[in-house]
Amino acid sequence: MRDDDRREVDAEVTKTIWLDDGPLERIEFGSNNNIYWGQDGTRRSWSTQQDIGLECRSRWTLDLWHDEEFKVFEKEFRNRATGIGVGYNTREITSASTKLKFGRSFDADSSARHGLATSSGEGPHPAPFRLRERAERT
Repeated sequence: MRDDDRREVDAEVTKTIWLDDGPLERIEFGSNNNIYWGQDGTRRSWSTQQDIGLECRSRWTLDLWHDEEFKVFEKEFRNRATGIGVGYNTREITSASTKLKFGRSFDADSSARHGLATSSGEGPHPAPFRLRERAERT
């Protein structure tokens, strides 16, 4: 349940650049920032998410992102996650992608790997096939 005794400010900026020639077809930038504080002025949390995506004319994609946040519970936590994703043909029914994410969450190192392939299958909807999914906390 969200805390209803708080104030917040949100800011989001996204930009897509389409390129007419060269190996890259599209570049996407994204930035999302939030800060929350109590009615008494006590800072409760903040978060920032930054990402960039590149799409090649050859249908390959590359995504990079970094998320960082500050949370106050029984103590202060500074969480971070950085990731990279690679995909092929991701705007079509038949596609494949894989992602790797690592960082620190609530005083513990963490990492996750995920792969997904989809195919048109026999019916009107794509059938997802999970290649590999694994998350670790150390």
